[in-house]
Amino acid sequence: MTQNKIFDSFFIFEFNKTEEETQSYTQFLEQIEIKYQFPFEKSTEEIEKIKPFCFPYLSIQKTEKGEPYFFVLTNQNREFTYVFCKLNILPGNRYQCLVLASFQPLFTFILDNIFVVIETWHKAAEKSLGWLLTLFQNYPIPEQGETIQAVLPFSVGLSEAKIPLMRSNDLLGDYHLDALINVLDARLIVLIFASLLLEKKIIFTSSSLERLSKCIQACIGLLDPFTWQHIYIPILPESHISTVSAPVPFCVGIPKQIIHLLENDSIDEVVRVDLDNNEMELEASIVDSLPRNHFTTLFNKMKQIQEKFRKKKSLDNEEVAMSFLTFFRRIFKACDNFFILKENRFDFDFEQFRLFHPKKTHNFLDLFHDSQMFQYWIERKSAQKAKQIEEFSTNSLQSAFLLNSLPTKPKRHTDFGFQKTKIENANQNPQNGKEDEFQSNIDLRNLLFSEFESRRLGKDTLKIRPEKIITTENSQKIESKSETKDSNLQKIQIFPLTENSKSYSNLQQKNEAKKPVIDQPDFLFTPKRERFLEKIRHVSRRNSKNTRNQTD
Repeated sequence: MTQNKIFDSFFIFEFNKTEEETQSYTQFLEQIEIKYQFPFEKSTEEIEKIKPFCFPYLSIQKTEKGEPYFFVLTNQNREFTYVFCKLNILPGNRYQCLVLASFQPLFTFILDNIFVVIETWHKAAEKSLGWLLTLFQNYPIPEQGETIQAVLPFSVGLSEAKIPLMRSNDLLGDYHLDALINVLDARLIVLIFASLLLEKKIIFTSSSLERLSKCIQACIGLLDPFTWQHIYIPILPESHISTVSAPVPFCVGIPKQIIHLLENDSIDEVVRVDLDNNEMELEASIVDSLPRNHFTTLFNKMKQIQEKFRKKKSLDNEEVAMSFLTFFRRIFKACDNFFILKENRFDFDFEQFRLFHPKKTHNFLDLFHDSQMFQYWIERKSAQKAKQIEEFSTNSLQSAFLLNSLPTKPKRHTDFGFQKTKIENANQNPQNGKEDEFQSNIDLRNLLFSEFESRRLGKDTLKIRPEKIITTENSQKIESKSETKDSNLQKIQIFPLTENSKSYSNLQQKNEAKKPVIDQPDFLFTPKRERFLEKIRHVSRRNSKNTRNQTD
């Protein structure tokens, strides 16, 4: 199976819209006909597997005409197939669905370029559609920022014979981050991101298939360089609704047209996100387990990006991607220093890595350490380091370079992440630096829930929604830890503390007194490291000796 192509296959499904309310979903799927397929050797079993996801529920409404959406299929080797769909209405109350399957997550490139050209060509010259599909399938996958030209021998309803197809150069440019920023508040995006890191059960709902698929894929993209390792279905069809009963983490999107099927199912510890109403339900323990400084900084940055987006109606994907990459960098920047060579393989010393961080981050690190995405990431890093050692050992010059590049004394905690950023900002603008330091110490729960209404749904469940849309009179509000904290937050934003402020001086002394003393990791200065260095020296001497013997 070749996976280095822009797309793998293309289908056209058609069916007649019926008004019979007694028709079952299974009968509806049986009446769907395949009118075209490329390539022609695709099996019937593969086509039948795609059908339910192309038509996830029975009641297809006319308002969904022209709405592009996509879903993801996973095989036994955990390889993804991304399937893009476009629903059209034909004369005579007949529906048509264009379906394109690809092994590449080129969401914006395929939907904004390839799909548009194929749809236009199909309407103008259906008989030569196979020629166009062969042309696109043989084109190489463009690199980020690269533009390829589809050179057509003649124009068929198209403006030019040469069609430029450009792929975004931004980080996460293949994801629809603008769709996510447009429908959800910054605080909800941060909480969804935290729920994904902690591998919770997450259900997204929306009446729009396009919004559902784009927003879920954007949330998954924010995890880079980590990858989601559990059930992932952007659009869950009616025939697969029982998936949410699985006792494992999942991230699924359920159309609101079939969300009523879950009313009788009790799903424990699930995070629910309503993309249409900007609402979210989650466990209170998720918020309490987050490292305050890191998530506060991320939230403030996302809030600035969202305000800028709503004013200019344009989004810088690079800025969003760097915000989340900076979050990971602050926590995992020193990760490479904690890999220990044991019996020709590298093991990650999590206990030393944990002690390297302040105590306020230990709870989050413990939870994230148990996640499959972290374990998978560590395995990849370990394999990469082992491969590098193997490559270095084949050449004496490379071995010498490795000796010079080994870490010596590790940097202290103040050289990593958030504290260093605060010091640099304070040097450039002392007043802003002190304001950021005070802001980072505000309780994270109050910060995330300010300007939002929260109420208890159960013992440990929160529901977050904008204040302006709450109409329930009997909803019970969550009491803040301190009502003055929210008011102080507003005052601080308007009247920042100055350098001569007595309250700021007291706060600074208090923070310095609480500053944790970080012990240096000992394993870098133990005999293990000396044995590792001696092994490299031995390999270097052996290679040099072999080289001399061959020369003689």
